[in-house]
Amino acid sequence: MAYTVLARRYRSGTFDEVIGQDHVSKTLKKAIASDRIAHAFLFTGTRGVGKTSMARILAKALNCLKFDKPTTEPCGQCSSCQAVATGEDIDVIEIDAASNTGVDNVRDLIENARFRPARARFKIYIIDEVHMLSKAAFNALLKIMEEPPEHVKFILATTEVDKILPTILSRCQRYDFRNIPSREIAQHLKRIVDEEKVKADDDAIALVARAGAGSMRDALSLLDRLLSVGEKHLSASTIEQMLGMPRAQAIFQLADAIGNGDVKSTLTQANALIDGGLSADTLVATLTDHRLLWLVARTCGIDSGLVDLVGLDEKLFKTQAEQFDPATLTQDIALLEELRRQLRSSQAGRAILDAALARLALAGQFASIGDLVAELNGAAPMRAPEKKKPELNGSSGTTSSISSTTSPRAEARGADGPMRASSPTASSNVRSEKAPAEKAPTPKFEITDPARVLDSLMERLHDRYRAMLQGAEQLDFDQSTGKLRLRFSESYSDNGLHVRQDRNKFARAMGESLGCSITLEVDVDEPKVVQKEITETKPRSVRPSIEDVERDTPDIETQPTTDFSAYESHPLVKAMMDRFSARIVKVDKPSNP
Repeated sequence: MAYTVLARRYRSGTFDEVIGQDHVSKTLKKAIASDRIAHAFLFTGTRGVGKTSMARILAKALNCLKFDKPTTEPCGQCSSCQAVATGEDIDVIEIDAASNTGVDNVRDLIENARFRPARARFKIYIIDEVHMLSKAAFNALLKIMEEPPEHVKFILATTEVDKILPTILSRCQRYDFRNIPSREIAQHLKRIVDEEKVKADDDAIALVARAGAGSMRDALSLLDRLLSVGEKHLSASTIEQMLGMPRAQAIFQLADAIGNGDVKSTLTQANALIDGGLSADTLVATLTDHRLLWLVARTCGIDSGLVDLVGLDEKLFKTQAEQFDPATLTQDIALLEELRRQLRSSQAGRAILDAALARLALAGQFASIGDLVAELNGAAPMRAPEKKKPELNGSSGTTSSISSTTSPRAEARGADGPMRASSPTASSNVRSEKAPAEKAPTPKFEITDPARVLDSLMERLHDRYRAMLQGAEQLDFDQSTGKLRLRFSESYSDNGLHVRQDRNKFARAMGESLGCSITLEVDVDEPKVVQKEITETKPRSVRPSIEDVERDTPDIETQPTTDFSAYESHPLVKAMMDRFSARIVKVDKPSNP
């Protein structure tokens, strides 16, 4: 008999057997029990979290022949349940939308949906990866999904719900499947290895569960790969070797070298890992996961149940994590993730990797913006408290007692000045420990002569305010209320209009300079608009008539003449002759002289 992989052999058969999706199982069971079963369901989530398994369980619950109506506990023994489990039921049609994307496939579905099921209560269509359907195919589904025959149910499954048309989403009951927690995956894997009669350490199971990254199918595929080599005892070191994963202790030592600021040790250990067959991308991903564990340990606590310490000493891990504050760790994770993206497209991947690791290790030798500003303001930069470092026994990889030596990151910030980190690995330590510098208070100004407040302001204000107050004249100042009234002459009306528009901003600046509250009023002598007097009462036409020409032409004889000089000298006639290259050939006497 052909071998059946673990993911198929141990597929969930009932609602209660689905791992990590209790919120979906409970909702569907209550809907079936109350006889409020929708005609279309949409299951969405990442790969390997149980969407297809849940669809088959729902199909069995609706069509189980042992009961005379849908049930929350399908028997799993009747011909319908067994056929659904193997994907061979003629009334439960599973369609792969990736290979049936066209509108013709959907038309065939619609045509067949008219016929009643052969033996079951419902004809159920399970459309996997439904987002692969074309837009025309989606549109063809709209009507039948909104008002299907009473014997038809639709179950759609997808990993990319954002690609599905809103018109389809609105016709379905949507269920979001979450990533399965590593602890729940590990518990399920433990039951499977027991049934397979294979010994496995808890650390090994936890390592496989974490490698599944929330996908039960991925974790089962990894376990299947490990069991296929015939190992009867699985340990963490065996799994790391077989899956090409870095040793947890090696990553711990590399992270410790980065924390100590030891560039030589950092690059040497990274080179040893890569020479041992570890890819640069996997190394960066592992370092990112390690820092994520630190972040969770610092923010939630190492006893919160969210930290999986596989192959690591809990005490030393906690001591190492305390070297960094959460803000630093979040920036480290962002830097490492950006490094992963660069490695995929760069031709100088190794150089970028070494440079990034060296940058993390040398973070203590960068000056932060906060300390530079503090130095400019005359304040002493903050010093980081000395931290105790764990010592590692070099070759064996085992841990020993904790020494009291000062961290090189703290030594780099000695008495010589603000040597703090500006890179993502240490800059947040500055922000978390350093109090913001207090702004020096403005000395209070004694107003001895209220009539010369404007003159005092012109001496104390910033250049940009002083420039805009050019041309201002103080009209009045009420010392009791702080009300200052200014006037701008016509020559400086532009300045006056600007100050009047932003008088609140100018009032704040004046108040800060005088050490009191100022209310500003601005009078502006705006320029007078001179209107041009129109003396011409009769509008002239655009094209002057001959009457206009005769009227504007000096008195000439009205008898026919060949002397056209008087006409040719007229500006209007001359302009027309020049414009059209014309000449006068005849002048008729006006009909109404």
